[in-house]
Amino acid sequence: LEPKVIGNKILVKGKLKLTGDLAEYTCGKNKVDGQTSLAELEKGFSQEVSEQVNTKLTSILHRTGADVIDVHEKLQRNPKEWKKIEKKIKELLKNAEVDIDVVVELINKGSEA
Repeated sequence: LEPKVIGNKILVKGKLKLTGDLAEYTCGKNKVDGQTSLAELEKGFSQEVSEQVNTKLTSILHRTGADVIDVHEKLQRNPKEWKKIEKKIKELLKNAEVDIDVVVELINKGSEA
């Protein structure tokens, strides 16, 4: 995670890489069941998970101001900046913007046909 304070907001950027299995599918010519390419599936999964992660984290931060992803820990690495925001961190978190980029990679892809 890379949080930054911009004015009266915190922007939380980050990357999340997920690997998974696509079990019980027949994969031939890099297509699942002969129709959808693995790249299309990975892209679709990445977009869906990214949307879910960003929506859920934003919701939690905005509703509660709870630092569930330890943003303060990263911000404390810059003591000068931290001193300026320390007392209002909860309010800043309630207005935070979240931008987590998700990449899904399917590693075990069923059986080859």
